[in-house]
Amino acid sequence: MNTYIAVDIGASSGRLVKSSLIDGKIQMEEIYRFKNGFSFKDNHERWDIDYLTTEILKGLSVAKKQGLTHCYLGIDTWAVDYCLLDEQGQLID
Repeated sequence: MNTYIAVDIGASSGRLVKSSLIDGKIQMEEIYRFKNGFSFKDNHERWDIDYLTTEILKGLSVAKKQGLTHCYLGIDTWAVDYCLLDEQGQLID
């Protein structure tokens, strides 16, 4: 059985939803939810990428505790935001 985890990150919260196809029907379960919001630095609103990464990993840990050993993973965020990376692939703050 294939299991899929969708990570949906919105402006005020994020969540991880596990889904599977069982007997021809899609079964969905929210397994983790967390708050989200802007942080401020240098008079600019910013997303806290370290916090978001930590929360996603916490949600995946919940899936593992439920017995999930492998899955397909998709992440959905806002379409207009981005991160800048340096030549080594490190986040530019």
